[in-house]
Amino acid sequence: NHRRIKMPLRLLCIDDEPIRFVKLAKTEDCYVTDRPEVVEFYLKAYDFDAVLLDHDMPLWTGLDVARLHLIERGIPVIVHSANDVGARNIMLLLEEYAVPCFRWNVLENNWAGGIVRIVEVALSEAQRSKR
Repeated sequence: NHRRIKMPLRLLCIDDEPIRFVKLAKTEDCYVTDRPEVVEFYLKAYDFDAVLLDHDMPLWTGLDVARLHLIERGIPVIVHSANDVGARNIMLLLEEYAVPCFRWNVLENNWAGGIVRIVEVALSEAQRSKR
């Protein structure tokens, strides 16, 4: 009998509220920033399993991030903004470029308890769509 050992997920969390990721970072490999130059560095330096993306940030929006950095990479994206219009615009852009994307409504869902599960579902769906 072989038991698969699950490695931590490597997640890029683009958000101006890093406190959201404290609990997640205890079990997963999280890189958290809202700074454009740091996002660019992380995406060049590491292979991520998924990106968790907010929309409203002081220096740029999640739509800017998607347009500048995510449409060409194909990394699954979980949009977790409370801004419905911004989240919808990100989703439409990513879907146009066939990037696997999912919505996580932070106002309706338990943030820490469910985000790992939605990342796993997103990765599963992304794998299925590649076949």
